[in-house]
Amino acid sequence: MDPKCTFSNGIMTLSATNDFDGDGRALLDEFWDCLAAYVGVHGEMKIVSVEEILGRGS
Repeated sequence: MDPKCTFSNGIMTLSATNDFDGDGRALLDEFWDCLAAYVGVHGEMKIVSVEEILGRGS
C-alpha cells in the first residue's frame, strides 16, 4: 500500500506499507520485478530499513 518513490543525490528510494512481509524481502522482490518489467536492466537494490507499524493489519 502507499508506494512512494523519491530521487535525491543520485539515489532512488522506494517505500511502501504492507501487512505480510516482516523483513521486507517480499516487497523488495515486487519492486525488483516492476523495475525489471518497465526499465529493464537496473542496478543493485537493497533493503535499507524495515519498520513495524503497530495496529496495522492485525
